[in-house]
Amino acid sequence: MLVYYGIPAGIVFLIVLTAFLKDSTASKAQPVNWIFVGVAALLWPLTTPFIIWKKTTTFLKQRQQPEKRTEPTSPASSLESIHHS
Repeated sequence: MLVYYGIPAGIVFLIVLTAFLKDSTASKAQPVNWIFVGVAALLWPLTTPFIIWKKTTTFLKQRQQPEKRTEPTSPASSLESIHHS
């Protein structure tokens, strides 16, 4: 029984910990933030669906937005920009 709870909890802990460490706005010195990481892992049956939902909606929103091109649109103009550099 512990395996069925412990393995997913460990996976969720690693996912939440990685996201927390990558977040430059989150204070790493406040204990409440570290407690949140632990609670999110312990309550993985509740937090995992939310994490998946949030990642999916973010991914779909990014796919729907048109890409902004910063490169020249034609091969000739890209050659000209290289030549003039």
